[in-house]
Amino acid sequence: MKKTNLCILSSFLILLSTIFVSQSYSSDSPLFNDLSLFNKVSIGGPSGNEVWAIATSIEYIYNYEHYWIEKGTSKVKTFIDVSVSPDGKTIWAVAAGNKMWKYTRGKGWSKILERRNVSSFDKVSVGGPNGDEVWAIASSTKYIYKGKKKGINEYDWIEKSTSKVKTFIDVSVSPDGKTIWAVAVGNKMWKYTRGKGWFKISDSNKVPMFYKVSVGGPNGNEVWAIAASTNLIYQYVMKDNKKYDWIEKSTSKAGTFIDVSVSPDGKTIWAVAVGNKMWKYTSDKGWLPLSDNLEEVYSNPNKTPVIFIHGKGDSPRAWMKILEKLRKETDFMNKYNVLTFTYDDHWAINDIGSLLKNQIEARGIIRPIIVAHSMGGLVSRAYITIGGSVTKLITFASPHYGSSIQGCSWAPYPGWKDMCVNSDFLNALNSNYRDKSFRDQYAVWAGEKGTTTYDGTVNTQSAWLCDYLCGLDNCETEWRKQVETEGQLNNKCITDCPCDSSITERYYENISHTDFLNPDLNSTGYSYIAHLLNYKRTRNAAIKGHNRRKLTNVTPADCAKACDEETDFNCKSFDYHKYTKKCDLCDKQASDVGGLKTDYPNNPYDHYARETIKDNQDFFSRWMSNDNKIQNSSLNEITLPGAHDAGMGKTVSCTSFANDASTKTQDKSMLQMLNSGIRYFDIRPIINHDGKMYLGHYSWISELGLGNKGCLGYSVDEMLEDVKNFVSSSTPNKEVIILKMSHFMNLKKYDNENSHFDNNDFKQLRKAIIFKLGKYLVKGNTNFLNTPIKNLTKNGVKVIVTFDADGYDGSDGIYSQQYLNLFDEYSNTNDFDTMKKDQFEKMINNTSSKYFVLSWTLTLDAKQAINCAISGSRCTSIKNLADIANANVHVIPEESIKDKKYPNVIYADFVSSQLTEAAMLINKYR
Repeated sequence: MKKTNLCILSSFLILLSTIFVSQSYSSDSPLFNDLSLFNKVSIGGPSGNEVWAIATSIEYIYNYEHYWIEKGTSKVKTFIDVSVSPDGKTIWAVAAGNKMWKYTRGKGWSKILERRNVSSFDKVSVGGPNGDEVWAIASSTKYIYKGKKKGINEYDWIEKSTSKVKTFIDVSVSPDGKTIWAVAVGNKMWKYTRGKGWFKISDSNKVPMFYKVSVGGPNGNEVWAIAASTNLIYQYVMKDNKKYDWIEKSTSKAGTFIDVSVSPDGKTIWAVAVGNKMWKYTSDKGWLPLSDNLEEVYSNPNKTPVIFIHGKGDSPRAWMKILEKLRKETDFMNKYNVLTFTYDDHWAINDIGSLLKNQIEARGIIRPIIVAHSMGGLVSRAYITIGGSVTKLITFASPHYGSSIQGCSWAPYPGWKDMCVNSDFLNALNSNYRDKSFRDQYAVWAGEKGTTTYDGTVNTQSAWLCDYLCGLDNCETEWRKQVETEGQLNNKCITDCPCDSSITERYYENISHTDFLNPDLNSTGYSYIAHLLNYKRTRNAAIKGHNRRKLTNVTPADCAKACDEETDFNCKSFDYHKYTKKCDLCDKQASDVGGLKTDYPNNPYDHYARETIKDNQDFFSRWMSNDNKIQNSSLNEITLPGAHDAGMGKTVSCTSFANDASTKTQDKSMLQMLNSGIRYFDIRPIINHDGKMYLGHYSWISELGLGNKGCLGYSVDEMLEDVKNFVSSSTPNKEVIILKMSHFMNLKKYDNENSHFDNNDFKQLRKAIIFKLGKYLVKGNTNFLNTPIKNLTKNGVKVIVTFDADGYDGSDGIYSQQYLNLFDEYSNTNDFDTMKKDQFEKMINNTSSKYFVLSWTLTLDAKQAINCAISGSRCTSIKNLADIANANVHVIPEESIKDKKYPNVIYADFVSSQLTEAAMLINKYR
C-alpha cells in the first residue's frame, strides 16, 4: 500500500526545536536569454505598436516586431529603464551605471551628455508630440528633473521637484507633454501640470499606495498604476461624472504586476507580471500573455483554435490576405479562433518549438489546428516531438527533408543550419516516434505549381514528407529517377520511402513557396485551408457503392470544396482516386455502411470524411470510443492514464500540520478529469467525525502521539455524482473507468493506526456506489482485465470498482483488489531522474505480468514536508514536484516504445489531457 507524504512528519518535533525554515523560491528559468522574462516595458508610436522592453535575465533591451529583436549596443548591453516617445521615433533609456542614452531609428544609440550636477539616473519618461518632453529621476537624490536640450545629445536637467515632495520613485509623461504623473516616496501619487505645479492625487479607499504609474491617451487622461501593497494594477477613471477613482484591472491569470505602460492612443496597456511575463490589455479582449508572440487575430475563445505560423524571414503579415478572406466566411468564423505565432528564424528550430509549446500551454489551448508555411512547418513538427499536440497540421511548401539552398557550410545561424539537407535536426525529426505517430493528422502541400518542381527554396520531394506519403509498393525505381534528375535528396528518405513522385503529385495539390511570399496572393491557399479543415483522411480506404456524384481531373481540395457546396444531397464524404484524379461524392459515412472497404490492391483510394471539428475536450472524453484498436483490445493490452489520490482536487478541512501544499494532489474535479481522458482513479474514502464520507489524503503519525493528520477533499457523493454525470452523458459511449478504492479510514470511530473501515462502513460505501452507478458497473466478470473493451462496453460506458479488501467477487459490481493483480510501487523520492530510473527498471523487470502502474509521482522529502507544515503555502509543494514530473511526461512513451515494455497505467499528480495523450501514443505502438 502506498504511504502518504504526511508520514514524513514523524520527525517533526525533533526538527521543530532547532529549525527556522529557509524558504527557497523558484521562478521559471528563461527558455532563452532574451525572450521569456522581462522587468521593464514601454509602449509608444501613434498606434501603440512601438514596444520596447528590458529582459531581466541579461538586462538587454529589445524591440517588439512580432518577436523580440535585440537593440543593445556594443557600448551598452545592460539597461535599467526605458521609455518610448509617443511618435515612436526615439527611445530613451538608463544604462547600468545610471547613464542616460538615446536611441534614434537609423542612427542607433547615443550617450546623453550631462550638464550641471546631474550625472546619474534611475528612471526616465519621454512625452510630447515630438518626443521632446523628457523627465527623469536622479539616482543620487531621487529628485525629479526635466531635460532641456542645449546641443546635440547635450541636455541641461532642470529640477522640477517641490518643497512638498523632494523624492520620487517613478515618473510618466503624457503623450501631449502637458502633464506629468509621479509616485513620491511614501507611495503617494502626484500630478504636475505646466503652470500649476504639483498636486497630490487624492487617495482611494481601495488603493492608498503606489509604486508604478503610466499615462497615455490623446489627452493624457488614460492613467494606469500598480498598487504598492498588493501589486495589483489599477486604472484611474471618472465614476458617475463626479470624481475619479482607481478601478482594479487585474486578471486571475496574472493578478500581480511589476511594470506598466499605456499606449499614446490609450487603447492598449502592456504590463510585466510577477514571474516576469509580459501581458497585453485591450478593452475588448482583456488580458492576454504577450511574452509568447502568440497573438489572437479573430477572437472566439470558445471555438477551436487555429494557429497560423509563417516561414523563414517573414512575419504574420504573410497570412494577411488569407486571413482577410477567411474572416468573411461565416461558417469558418463560427467554428474557429484564429491566432498567429511568430519567431526569430535565427534560433534553433527545437528551441522555437519549445517556445511554441510553452505559449500554447500558457493560454490553456488544447490540440490546436496549425497551418504552417515553409520553416513554420518544421517548427510545428518540433513542437509535436517535445510533447505538443495537434488536431491537424497543414504545411505548405515546408522543407521536411531540407532546403538545398540552406548550405550547411555557410549558414550563419542555428535555425538555418537546421534546414540543411541531412542536418542533425532533420534526421532526428524524421525518425522521431512522436512525429510519426501524429502523421495521420498531417496534410502536406508541396512544390511549385505547373511543371516546374523547384522554385529555388524548397523542392517538391522535400516538401512531400515522403515517408508519410508513401503508401505504394514497387516504386523505388521511379523515386530514384526523380531524385537523380531534380537534385539530391536525403539518402535516408530514398531508402525508407521510395515513393513514385508522379503518383504523389496527384496525391496532393501543389502550391508554390513563392505564392506565400507574393503580396498579391491569390485565393489558392485560402481555398485549401477553408475546406481542408472540414475533412479527415483515411488512407487506402473507400466506401463501396453509395456514390452520388463523380468529379474528374480534380484535386482533393476541389472535391472537398464541391462536397461542402453540394445542394442536391447531404454530402458527408468522398473517395479520391489517386491514379486518375477523380473523386466520388457520397451521402454516407463509414458508420452508416458498417465501415470502410480497405482491401483494394495497390492503394488506389483515399477516403475523406466530412467532420465537425469537435470541442477539444470532447476529443479526450471519447478517446477509447473513437479508437478501433482500443475497442478490440483488453485492459491488459492497453495503457490508461491515471490520477493519484483523485479526490484531492480541493480541500475542505485539514488537521494541524496539514495543508494544500502537503496533501492536495489534483486541481480538477472527477468530472473534469474524466473529460480530459483520465480512466484510472486512486480513490481513498474517509468517514469524517461528522459521519459524512469524503475522499482524503491522511496518514497516522504514530510518533509523538500526533494522531491522524491530513486533509479532506471531495465528498464520496460528489465523486459518484461526477462519475454518473459522465457515464450517463450521450457523448462517451464505449469508455471504461476503473475506480480503485483503498486507504479506508473511519475518523469518527477510531483515531489511531487501526482506523480502518469495518463491515458496516464498507456496506455504507457499497450501497452508495450501487445506488449511483449500479447499471453502469461491470458485474460478474472477474476476468475483466482480459476481456476486449468492445465486449465490456456493448451496452455503453462501464465502471469497474475494486476495494482493497477481501470478499468481493464482483457479482454486484464490486471486486476485491486481487482481481486487478496490481504492481503499484512508487519511488518515494523528490528527484526526477531517480524516480524515472526506478519506475522504468520496475516496468522492465515486471516479468510476472502483473497489471503494472507506472507511478510518475515525486514525493516531498522530510525537510520539504516540515517546511510546508510550518509555513503553509510558502514551500516546495506536491504541486511544485508534479510540475517537474508532468513537464517530462512525454518521456514515458519514448522510453516505453524504445524498450517495448509498456505500463498498464500511467499514474500522476495534477493530471491533464497531456497524460491522456501520452497513454494514447503508447497505445499506437503496443
